[in-house]
Amino acid sequence: MAQKSDTLITYNFGGSPAKRENVNIYKINRRDTLAWIKTTADKNFILLKKETFADEKLQVHDGNYQEFLNGKLFIHGHYDKNAKVGKWIIYDSLGNTAQEIHFLNNKFDGLFKSFYDKDHIKDEGYFSRGLKTGEWKIFYPNQQLAAKEFYNTTGDLTDSAYFDQNNLPTAKKNVLTEPIFKGGYPRFYKFLAKTLRFPDPDLTGKVVCSVTVNTDGRLSNIEIFSSPHDRLSQEAIRILKLSPPWLPGTLFGQTISMQTKITINFVIN
Repeated sequence: MAQKSDTLITYNFGGSPAKRENVNIYKINRRDTLAWIKTTADKNFILLKKETFADEKLQVHDGNYQEFLNGKLFIHGHYDKNAKVGKWIIYDSLGNTAQEIHFLNNKFDGLFKSFYDKDHIKDEGYFSRGLKTGEWKIFYPNQQLAAKEFYNTTGDLTDSAYFDQNNLPTAKKNVLTEPIFKGGYPRFYKFLAKTLRFPDPDLTGKVVCSVTVNTDGRLSNIEIFSSPHDRLSQEAIRILKLSPPWLPGTLFGQTISMQTKITINFVIN
């Protein structure tokens, strides 16, 4: 089955919009021996996306997933019943691996690596259920160590060391800065107070979230690490989806997408 439709396409790289255009989209669905395959191409039949589904209605991603940019493979990964699992790879414009991310049930879980190019690592470490854990390392382009950070099992930074290009200790801000709500945490708390709706006055407690602050400051990959109740989890997700853009994190003075931990405390004074 082939279907043509007018659609606005936004290409993204590293979390920031790169290109927008109106195109005619051609979607071709076919069933192989085990699954439904949906292929999406532009008006020139240049491939945009190839998805695998478990059902005829194409609602349950299950199997290989690929996105393409300018006809080249951009994202490659695997779904298990709508959940990202295993190794996902984001490629740069030259076809080299830009990021290697491991997922478990839609959460960052396992080894993470980002690269300057195919031979040079930018940073590496491990996630557990969406939060950083253990030792993380950041490297300069020449592969000299720029930072070592240590995170506990709840994603809190417990120890760190930062180095300049002469391998001498330096301040963290000279290597990286963390993403932060515009105006700082006082403004963030005011935003929470204005936006938060208690689903039930008897439900209180802290919801710990893992989010990615993209290079344009917008939040994505919102996941719950811990929560006393599902209704509080859903309210926390709703609030964060309404959040205005943050100030993104930086690495060596350049804005980057960065994972961060946000705690929302549901309490009635």
